[in-house]
Amino acid sequence: MESEKTKRNSHKNEFVKVTNLETNEVKFFKNGMEAAREIGCPHPLVYKALRGEGEEEGNWSVEYISKDDPQCDEFKKEFEDRMRKLRESLVEYAHEQMLKRKAYVEGEKAKRKTKHDELVRAVRSMVANAL
Repeated sequence: MESEKTKRNSHKNEFVKVTNLETNEVKFFKNGMEAAREIGCPHPLVYKALRGEGEEEGNWSVEYISKDDPQCDEFKKEFEDRMRKLRESLVEYAHEQMLKRKAYVEGEKAKRKTKHDELVRAVRSMVANAL
């Protein structure tokens, strides 16, 4: 008997193909969750249909299709572009956060230096007044 993890990982090299039976429009998704969001139904129904356990709901059909299939080329390119943009935005965000942290640390160091200098001046004046 296959474990749940094996079942989940068995379709890593496939996209989900959704066909609208009324318009014959075809869309590809990276997984059944995204397909379910597009169709507007609960994702367990999509996965049941993909496993062939349930009737296809509504006016759509779903199936797994290999990522190497020529039908997927346009979606694969679009998907890779989205992933590239996401990576770039994450790198940009990380860089911004690093600069903010650096500015914060520099500010805290400046505050401590100012407080230290004021304390030194106060101690020196007290020592000078005591003598």
